[in-house]
Parts: sequence; C-alpha cells; structure tokens
Amino acid sequence: MIIPYKNHKIFAFSDTHGMHSQLRIPSEADILICAGDGVAGIEEQELSDFLNWYAAQPAQLRIFVAGNHELLFDLCQKMHNC
Repeated sequence: MIIPYKNHKIFAFSDTHGMHSQLRIPSEADILICAGDGVAGIEEQELSDFLNWYAAQPAQLRIFVAGNHELLFDLCQKMHNC
C-alpha cells in the first residue's frame, strides 16, 4: 500500500524472510521503508542479496531498520565494533 505524506509516496514493508524478489514495489514510491526481517537466516550471502536488491529499487530514499533476523549486524558490532 502506498501512503501519501507531504507530497511523497511511501511504501513500507517487513518480514519478507528471503522472499523479497516476489514483492511488488509500486514504481511511484518515493520512499521505501523496510522494517526488518528481509532475510530468513544468518548467511552473509542472503543478506548481501537482499541489500543489493533493496539498493536497486527505484526510489529517492530507502530506509532499512534491521530486524531480529538480521543477526549479522549484531555479530559485526560485537566482533569489530562496527
């Protein structure tokens, strides 16, 4: 669903759990918000695939909030102080 806000069109989603390529993002969306759980597991390749897909979406702004399935962000912070 597109949410109109101050002359922008926002599309928000979450919990695709690795099925993001099946998501149909409206072409008129100016702002995308992913509220987490774009991946199902903890494989780095799965997260990389999701982030590459997300970055390729035609929107002026993309916001990503890591969910409880994006454990790699926690591991990176603990291991490398990212």
